[in-house]
Amino acid sequence: MWILLVIIMAQPYSVERIEVLGSFHDAKKCESEKVRAVTLGLPNNMNIGCLKLEGVDLAYGQRTHGAL
Repeated sequence: MWILLVIIMAQPYSVERIEVLGSFHDAKKCESEKVRAVTLGLPNNMNIGCLKLEGVDLAYGQRTHGAL
């Protein structure tokens, strides 16, 4: 499972909050949504990226193996 995250910075080295924009079965879909979000424009204090979560089943929201 992949999640698309936006990290909003309060100061140069301080995180104000983290928002999950979506969850996806594969990296390609996550990356395409990331590109779409960047195309729309992000403020300078935001970072965006896809994060792989291993051991999580997207369909049921449960672990399928191992620890997170």
